[in-house]
Amino acid sequence: MSDVDLQALATRLAHIYPVQERRPGGSGVALMNPAVRKSVIVEIPRVLISEDYVPDPNRAVESIETTLNETLVTLSMRPPYPFGVVVDGVANGDQPASVAITSLLGERANNLIALSDHYDGSGIRSVYQKDGRKYDLRLEILVADPSKYFLFADINSFPKPANDRQEIVAEVRRAVEYFSTDVHQAFDSLF
Repeated sequence: MSDVDLQALATRLAHIYPVQERRPGGSGVALMNPAVRKSVIVEIPRVLISEDYVPDPNRAVESIETTLNETLVTLSMRPPYPFGVVVDGVANGDQPASVAITSLLGERANNLIALSDHYDGSGIRSVYQKDGRKYDLRLEILVADPSKYFLFADINSFPKPANDRQEIVAEVRRAVEYFSTDVHQAFDSLF
């Protein structure tokens, strides 16, 4: 990946990502659109595409597909493509996250509360395998607002790299649907 490649990518995506900056040391570029919470970060040897899926997951996946296609073409990347998917979001519950998660721990929470001067609460992390993939799911208190929940799913371990872009897009779509349905339902049932 050369400076020319990075500049070409920045130029091709400028209409989507108006804020652009070079990474420290010149090893990559960050393209951002803060107004709609989306970004592309290209650092040797990875490309990170971030998109706010709320309120329309399908629109987000389509946007990711557009950016992915432009990025792979511009940087002349060829299969196989090692890749991973991370999905996250913020949710409101019937009770504040700081209260709900701590109450799940019951009396054992007192040991954690004793560690601090001011305790906002705890989080839950589940690591498991399903359908040949490894999952790292987290339910945490949103640092900026302890009344809200931060949900995070790292679905980052796949049996094999993708042979084409459509495989990646299909996996992104599957991960977003899984996050929006099964993951939300599992965490909702805790409270």
